[in-house]
Amino acid sequence: MERSHHVKGLTLPELLLTTALVAVLAAVAIPSYVHLNKQRQLEQATETLRSQVQMAKVEAFRRGRDITVFLSHRGGWCTGLTDTALNRGNDCDCDALAVASEQANCTLGNPALIRTMGSERYPHVTVTSNFRDNAVVLKARNRGAGGLSGGLNAGRFNLQVAGEDKGRCVVVSALARVRTCLLDTQGDCIC
Repeated sequence: MERSHHVKGLTLPELLLTTALVAVLAAVAIPSYVHLNKQRQLEQATETLRSQVQMAKVEAFRRGRDITVFLSHRGGWCTGLTDTALNRGNDCDCDALAVASEQANCTLGNPALIRTMGSERYPHVTVTSNFRDNAVVLKARNRGAGGLSGGLNAGRFNLQVAGEDKGRCVVVSALARVRTCLLDTQGDCIC
């Protein structure tokens, strides 16, 4: 009697076909994952900035003091809150804020209330604003939004994934109402 020796495993053509299929699937999936990750960073940064502005409004009312939401491009980009008078948003150094909040004039004084975010946390996101001096002052006792040099200062922060035309915007009205909207390819907010 002859015994058949049947060896279990894959043949070379089967192994090559499987490897080719895995490579094709990876080539399709990786760019989609990267795009999804960038969009998720954009959404998180938008929500964090909206929360910062909302918190500034609440803190201004609670403390009876003006609170400034600033955007700085010194050392990357960052946004944050302060109750100290600034000349412009760029007065605050993002690198110093990222390291244990060393700049006291760019925080709220109470470490539990320090709220900053920046390019180190959202590396694929860029932020610009159309506020005078890259800052908006939320007035004490719910008196609206103003500029560093006084007067009303309605405007918005624009957030985009680097290299893309569309994005999100955080709009602050002169009455300090905060909302998030879509940023279209022409740079207009669609709420």
